[in-house]
Amino acid sequence: MQLSSILAKIRSLGYRALPLLLLPVGLLVFLLSRGCNDSPHFVVKRGDITESVYGLATVRANRVFNLRLGVPARIRKVHVNQGDEVNAGSPLIEFDELAAVRSPIRGVVTSLNYHVDEITFPQLSVLTVTDFGDRHLVVSLEEQGALKIRRGQKARVSFEGLRDVKPECNVKGIYPEDGQFQVRVQCNELPLQILPGMTADVLIEVANKTGVLLVPVAALRENRLSRRRGADYKEIEVKTGSHGDEMVEILSGDLQEGDRVTLPRI
Repeated sequence: MQLSSILAKIRSLGYRALPLLLLPVGLLVFLLSRGCNDSPHFVVKRGDITESVYGLATVRANRVFNLRLGVPARIRKVHVNQGDEVNAGSPLIEFDELAAVRSPIRGVVTSLNYHVDEITFPQLSVLTVTDFGDRHLVVSLEEQGALKIRRGQKARVSFEGLRDVKPECNVKGIYPEDGQFQVRVQCNELPLQILPGMTADVLIEVANKTGVLLVPVAALRENRLSRRRGADYKEIEVKTGSHGDEMVEILSGDLQEGDRVTLPRI
C-alpha cells in the first residue's frame, strides 16, 4: 500500500483514525516501508547462461528417388502402389519402349502419378521413392538469427506429441533459399514415426557464458529496470548481452552483484 492510499484511508475513517495517529513514529514508518516494498524482487547474481536461437523445423529425407523421363512413353505395367515399401532393386514400373525401372534405394513409394496405358510427359515426375530411415531437419531463420549460426552448434529438438523424445542433434550447415536462411540440423537417431514433412521446435545453442551478471528477463522494460541498493532506489538503464529462456546477461549499467531488481507482480 502506498502512502497516498494510507492517508486517504485515514481521512475516510475520521475520528476512528485517531488511535492510528497516536502510534509511535517508528512503528508507522515500519508499516509504510513494508507497504512500499511489497513488490517481488530478485537479488542480482553471477551465473551461467546459454543463448539460443529458436526456429520451426521441417523434417526432410536425405535420400529421394524421383523418376522422370526425357521422352514420352506408354506405361505397360506398374509393380507398386503409393505407400508400398520397396527394397533397392525392386521393380517399380515398365514401359513399352524402355527398360523396366527398378528402385535404386530402399524406401516407401510416396507418389505415383500415372497408371497403366497412360503416356508420360517429359520431365514430369512419374513416381517417387523416399527413404524414411535417413532424415534431417531444416530450420528457417531470418537474418538476425542466421548471423549467430555456426557449424557444429548443439540443437535441441522437440516434436509435438513426442515431448519425451530428445535426440542429440547439431548444425551441419546453413544456406540461403527463397529469401530466408535454412539451417540443416542432423540428429543421431529419430523415431520411425517421424516422417518427412512433419515439423518440430528447435533451439540452437549459439553462446554459452559463465560467471556473468544476470537478471530475469521479466525485470527489463526496454533496457531499463528498477534497482534497489540498500536504501537507494532508482530507475537505471542497462546494456544487455546474451538472452536465455528466463535470464539475461547485463554488460553495463549501474548494477552490481547483490543489488535487488523489481519484478512485475504476477
